[in-house]
Amino acid sequence: MTIADGLDVHKDKCHGVIMDEDGEILRDEKFENSLAGVQEFFKGFKHADVVMESSYSWRPTYELSLTHKFSSFSSNAPI
Repeated sequence: MTIADGLDVHKDKCHGVIMDEDGEILRDEKFENSLAGVQEFFKGFKHADVVMESSYSWRPTYELSLTHKFSSFSSNAPI
């Protein structure tokens, strides 16, 4: 099953949506932009293709998503 995740990243908080290949939303919530927040948001998911908005605070969240071995892509910033 393909799992996709979209993240809207802000300095202190993120908004994330995880959906399956049929478009069913599996998780839709706001969480703290921290290691603990990212870990809690992705809890229970072993793989996801992650796309995130590349605002001022995108790089720390991008690097945190890599600790979970997710495929991560920034929408408009060089990686």
